[in-house]
Amino acid sequence: MSRTDDIRIQEQQMLVPPRELKADIRLTGHQEQVVSDARSEIEAVVHGVDSRLLMIVGPCSIHDPDSARVYAE
Repeated sequence: MSRTDDIRIQEQQMLVPPRELKADIRLTGHQEQVVSDARSEIEAVVHGVDSRLLMIVGPCSIHDPDSARVYAE
């Protein structure tokens, strides 16, 4: 580690795994519909049916790709 690595990081906290969040926080019917609609719109963009620009923004500052894959699973 060099003297410039992580000099502004004061604390790190583990994220709750998505599986636990899904078990603790149930979606309402309206929320499920919003997710379903968004997925359909994204699919249309990916397949060229919708000409809008799709930008996917994920977690910032992923330093460990293996941990990011585990979290994504």
